[in-house]
Amino acid sequence: MSCPCRKRAPGTTGLDGNSNYTDFYKKLEPESKDFSHFDFDTIHHYNRMTILEWLCCPKRNTESTWTIEKHIKPNCMQGQIVLITGGSSGIGLETAKILSCIAGACVVICSSDKEKVDQAVTKIRNIIRAKKKELEDIRPVTRRRKNIQPTAGKCFGLECDLASLRSIRKFSEEFKKKFDRVNVLVHNAGVMRFDTGAAASSSSTSDTNASKNIFRTVDGIERFTQVNYLGGFYLTKLLWNPLLRAANSTYGQENPGAVRVVLTTSLSHWEAKRGVDFSDEAWTKEVAGSGSSTAATSITKEYNKHGESKLMALLFMRKLAQRLEEKNKRKRLVNISATCCHVGKAETNLRKRSSQTILNSVLQFLNPVSWFLPSPMPAEQACLSQVLCCVDEDVQNGSFYGPDHVVTGFPVEVSGRKYHESSFANNEAQMDELWTKSEKLIGEKFFVSTGAVVPEVR
Repeated sequence: MSCPCRKRAPGTTGLDGNSNYTDFYKKLEPESKDFSHFDFDTIHHYNRMTILEWLCCPKRNTESTWTIEKHIKPNCMQGQIVLITGGSSGIGLETAKILSCIAGACVVICSSDKEKVDQAVTKIRNIIRAKKKELEDIRPVTRRRKNIQPTAGKCFGLECDLASLRSIRKFSEEFKKKFDRVNVLVHNAGVMRFDTGAAASSSSTSDTNASKNIFRTVDGIERFTQVNYLGGFYLTKLLWNPLLRAANSTYGQENPGAVRVVLTTSLSHWEAKRGVDFSDEAWTKEVAGSGSSTAATSITKEYNKHGESKLMALLFMRKLAQRLEEKNKRKRLVNISATCCHVGKAETNLRKRSSQTILNSVLQFLNPVSWFLPSPMPAEQACLSQVLCCVDEDVQNGSFYGPDHVVTGFPVEVSGRKYHESSFANNEAQMDELWTKSEKLIGEKFFVSTGAVVPEVR
């Protein structure tokens, strides 16, 4: 037997080719708990606790398991515009496939690599065309009787580098010229490790402070902070008016909370053992130089900064949700909700790139905890937490979602759950300081406005 979270039907690869997600998820056995398939993987300190949760968690209730087959109706998001950052590969790409090919949304994916964006858009459009062609072989009478409709999904791609505030501004301007609103804004893009060789060969995209061992972007901001959090904060600020237009539309008024800002965090936010350290030199904005020298950053430092950046995303979601709730209490209703998710342990290009060092391979073998942890989930299943946040009608403002078995499984609400959420996730002081510091770094104020669309403030 093999781990159910890694099990695929023969020849089944998600929505690619002639297969589909329905067949894929029918082959999964959510009620089974198989411990015979494990791998060696890099483990952080929080895994020592999540293994206990995963081994001791109660048997899953298959009737309430959240799956695409049971919870997403064809074309349920028809007419809605969804923007996904980092949608050219991995979790973002799988989410884009589901929302466009099944839910029927108009999906816009953006990434720093224009070539990969074009390839992803082509792949999704080919799937949409293939699904429409399959329907042509079904008799019209059968289609009417079973209410089978062709997908209304569309897909577009734009270039946006979150490591550059200028690129984010340029992207937002281009987006607003082509689309008048945003129904769902999904912050999926992120980095886990940096390739020092790539950084050395491309000084136009990043710069390393050799004396402090800090990777900085062209804006002089610590790169984990900017790519994993601040870029999303700034993009949300720039696209607040399109979000308001969607919330004030007829659809937004009839479906309160359907307009959403979805942030993606990670279990690695536990690495920020003392919360976000605002006294760290990484929060000092410096002008990026033109040199290409690099300095080896310690693994501990990298994990800590990565963990802090993921905690920032969770804190930002909570603060944004609070401000939206305050507006609602004053009867200045805002039909926008903020939610967050983590995808557990997923097999993506991001994870593969972060494990390509000899040291990581040695750590994988020597760490006995990794011998008992489940294998990473395929991206097709890991993306379900993100998809749920975009589609499900029961998602509440300020809620947090993740796999029911912590690192693997099917999505459930995990707000306040042990092992999913650190003690700093609801720290009011850190939320307030993070918002203030973020405004200072981008050089603009972020007002959570309501009602009529407001002018841009800089």
